[in-house]
Amino acid sequence: MSLNCDIVMDCVAIYKDGLASEGTKKAVEAHLKECSDCRKYYKQYDSINNISVKSQDVKPVDDATAKFAAISAALNARRNFFAACFAVFAAITVFSLIFTIITGRKTRE
Repeated sequence: MSLNCDIVMDCVAIYKDGLASEGTKKAVEAHLKECSDCRKYYKQYDSINNISVKSQDVKPVDDATAKFAAISAALNARRNFFAACFAVFAAITVFSLIFTIITGRKTRE
């Protein structure tokens, strides 16, 4: 089975990650042996993928970090609640002020 370069370039990621089916692996490998442009693309993809994996600084989450995240989430929820309460209070105040002004004008007329 012969693949064109666009298909091979689309399949490079799943091939590199080991997720391609056996038939796809064989077809990609056969194409890479024949096509210098796709081999070059594969080498570039491989080098970029290796750099991005090495550059990720993955640290395990310890208990203190998990507790901090929980406290931070609770504080954010509390802050959002108070902000919503303030917005409702402000809306009621503005509405009351407008209502008072409108009803005050009607009684004067």
